[in-house]
Amino acid sequence: AFRALTAESGVSQEKSRRRRLISLRVSRKARSRRERAAGAVASDAHAASFVAIVWRTDDMTDPIKLWANKKERQQYDDFANLFALIKTVEKLEKAYVNSAVPSAEYESACGELITKYKTLRNTLSDTVPDVSHFMATYAMHCASARHRLQVGLPATIEHRVNNPADRSSSSAVSVAECVHHYIGAMDTIKLNMVAKDQVAPCLSDLLVSLYKVPQLPADFKGKAVAQQWLERLEKMRASDELGDDEVRQLLFDVENSYNAFMQLLGGKDG
Repeated sequence: AFRALTAESGVSQEKSRRRRLISLRVSRKARSRRERAAGAVASDAHAASFVAIVWRTDDMTDPIKLWANKKERQQYDDFANLFALIKTVEKLEKAYVNSAVPSAEYESACGELITKYKTLRNTLSDTVPDVSHFMATYAMHCASARHRLQVGLPATIEHRVNNPADRSSSSAVSVAECVHHYIGAMDTIKLNMVAKDQVAPCLSDLLVSLYKVPQLPADFKGKAVAQQWLERLEKMRASDELGDDEVRQLLFDVENSYNAFMQLLGGKDG
């Protein structure tokens, strides 16, 4: 009986020892799992902070400067103004064609935009010698604005229908203004003032005055001549000068246009 009790006690002690070992192993595994979980959380937090930094950088919350100095900043501001002017003229042309704006308001607004465009073109003559290239670079599909800015006149003046009632009041003034600009353009060329910023304003004023003369037909050749020379000058820088052959041809074209103008109005050859 003593031996049986001793054996049974030994078995109980062995079972208790095994239970303690199992419990110890379980606790160690649990602690190991908790440590790994804590480490993973810490690692995930670090990774999340890194991703957040990369995300903030990729999201471009900080502005990217396109310029390094004040001069470059002014240049980009001028580019933005030119872009906005072209887009505005395009919208205005479409609004006028769709009869969404009255003719008088269109003519006033378009004339103001053209004046601003010419002023800005003088500023950007060195950096943007060709507006068509500028429009192609920035994918500006604005055919109406390109034509309007090249002509330099609102459509109401370019395609104005002659009204006999208006001829008596405006004819004399318009003819005198046109003759003044003809003489001014010819004198400018003869004085060898042949840089773009010297010739272009004279031809532009001449073209505008020609469209204001009610007696002239819509296909008067002098209008096309002035327009062709303005388009040629448009591609030049402000300080660029015409060559000797170009100066001679320009003077010849202006004089022929003036003579045709006087003949058409019943005057004498200049």
